[in-house]
Amino acid sequence: MKNKPLSKPPIIAEWLLSLCLPNTIKNEILGDLAEEFNQKIAKSANHQMVKQKYWQQALTTSIQYAIIHGKNSLIDANSKQKIMLLIGTIFFISIYLLITWLSNINSTEGINFDIFTELQNGNVHKILTQTGFWPLATTSMYEIKGLSYLFQFEALVWTFISVKILAFCRQKNTISKATFFIFSLLWLFIPYVFGAIYLKLTLLPIQQVGPIVAIMLFSILYLILPITYMNVKNLSTQLNVETHS
Repeated sequence: MKNKPLSKPPIIAEWLLSLCLPNTIKNEILGDLAEEFNQKIAKSANHQMVKQKYWQQALTTSIQYAIIHGKNSLIDANSKQKIMLLIGTIFFISIYLLITWLSNINSTEGINFDIFTELQNGNVHKILTQTGFWPLATTSMYEIKGLSYLFQFEALVWTFISVKILAFCRQKNTISKATFFIFSLLWLFIPYVFGAIYLKLTLLPIQQVGPIVAIMLFSILYLILPITYMNVKNLSTQLNVETHS
């Protein structure tokens, strides 16, 4: 009886993982995951779920080894800190410009969709993909007088609670740097995800959308820098180890 041919893991997920893994352990990890994938495929009738599980493992492992994971990381701790600071800064500036523009919309020229319909549907992120948004947002930033529009009470409360929770999780010795990194990123987008789902389900009048969109965006604006700082601090320990090794 011929052996059943081996199933191939998702090509893109395997390629991404291969790209992020150091050469010293690449074949071993890819082989183990491929073997586990084939075992699950043979036992499960839901092949799609098995593929999703492989994707989950591939993404988690890629983040661990490309960004976080100690001595085997492709990037040294000092470079990781710089990358995190750069990404955090870009995120902060992008959300700041989006809030500034939405708070003082004077023109939607260059935006290729109905901005108000997209806001009602919770698709706030789509605005950032419009090339016309960036010059409009930059211009509106210089036209604003005062910074009172950057205050959002509910988002401040959420940020205070979130910082306390994340600080507690960071101090737990049972949580690895990689786990905290992923958890903090997921936590960052909780208000946005729930806000977008709520808007899609309710389709509120545009007059009632503003407060919800505000919480969605201000929560990211307030939290992105503390989360970036916590992850950079986590890497300081690794940097000290690399410096003295």
